[in-house]
Amino acid sequence: MLAGQFAVEVCAYTIMSNHYHLVLHVDYEQSLTWDAEEVVKRWCTLFPPQALKDSDDK
Repeated sequence: MLAGQFAVEVCAYTIMSNHYHLVLHVDYEQSLTWDAEEVVKRWCTLFPPQALKDSDDK
């Protein structure tokens, strides 16, 4: 899910009993094509504004 929102590709991963390892490729060129509105849209997909407001109330 995160790879779909950000300019990264999961190249490899392994899950151990108490931790994990990720090998990622960051697509810097793709990220340069995003304007501020696109960045906010992607961020809000993961962290909706209402969810942030609710966490401040606690």
